[in-house]
Amino acid sequence: MPKQDNSSRPSPYPLTSDYIRYQAAQRPKAVAVIDQGQVFTYDDFNRDIEKMRAALGDLNVLPGQHVGVEFLPELKNFPSFYYHWVKLLAFEGLGVATMSFARAEAAHMEEILGALDLVLVFPDATDIPAKRLHVMDKDWIKQTMARAPDSMPELASRMPGDAARIIKSSGTTGSMKYMIRSIENQEFIYRNTQFRGGYSQESRFFVTGGFPVSAFHAAAVTCIRAGGMCVYETRVSAEKPCLCWDHPCVILVHRLMRF
Repeated sequence: MPKQDNSSRPSPYPLTSDYIRYQAAQRPKAVAVIDQGQVFTYDDFNRDIEKMRAALGDLNVLPGQHVGVEFLPELKNFPSFYYHWVKLLAFEGLGVATMSFARAEAAHMEEILGALDLVLVFPDATDIPAKRLHVMDKDWIKQTMARAPDSMPELASRMPGDAARIIKSSGTTGSMKYMIRSIENQEFIYRNTQFRGGYSQESRFFVTGGFPVSAFHAAAVTCIRAGGMCVYETRVSAEKPCLCWDHPCVILVHRLMRF
């Protein structure tokens, strides 16, 4: 179990970034994420989360607030999946609960998005109703990753009942609604996912959908916490997972994956 980055945090649950920091210290060159061919090591992942946490801290978000983060499945020559994940983990360190959403969903989520404290969107989505809207284009992300943080916000305290993730669903009613998962509930989901999947450092999890789908998020986080690798592809053939690695590994293909 990795140690928490700040022993004053009164929580039995380390951050996911604590696991990543542990892997970065033990295996800095091990590959954590491949986003449509672009490779990021655990050292990259750990460093980028810290830089993003400093940048998002400048937005004056407070622990306990709820934030929506737009996910674009594909941007030309840009690892949008990876940086979406970096933002979620940076917010987690600030004690902020996040909700991932796709642009196509926004039109059906006006009430939900309007209730959030902050919504991060890409350009051309500035008509989304929100209390606060922050536009994050590729240049903003690149500048964030290139700069050395002037100061680093303190990691927030994490209590079991605090909000961790905001999950949206149409359920059985056909109308969009959302529910807030506590840290304790989210950690239960990770443990259950680990029990069912048996993730390890040899695991390779192929993600064909983004984190607006909560099952993809839970499985990817569990794989990374175990020191495995997550590979994001928007389109993948049935044989590609078996051919793209020439060393033995355990391949986990999510049941939601479509060929």
